[in-house]
Amino acid sequence: MLLIGIPALVLAAALMLWLRGGRYSSTENAFVKADIVQVASEVSGRIIDLRVRDHAVVAAGDLLVRLDPEPYRLALAKADAEPSRDQGRGQGSLEPAGLRRGAGQAPARSSPAEA
Repeated sequence: MLLIGIPALVLAAALMLWLRGGRYSSTENAFVKADIVQVASEVSGRIIDLRVRDHAVVAAGDLLVRLDPEPYRLALAKADAEPSRDQGRGQGSLEPAGLRRGAGQAPARSSPAEA
């Protein structure tokens, strides 16, 4: 009796499980109604401070991340140094000719006798 009863009981339980939902996967509430957007940056950089977590509610203007400013400081210092190096040679100014200091002005006279 045990040799037939136990396997029959296991087989009946497996059949019931298969018939009641073993073939289909389902969830109680699979849809979450929420607005989710992808966020991408306009510049690349190393993140030093992450201010939000996944699925957090944020408003326009909220600070989300802080990037390491050092590469940008170095690039700015390099860019500031290059024009002054070029201006020392008298070439390579980034300003248009009409906007240069003194452009379009008469040269300064040292004495009224030169007039």
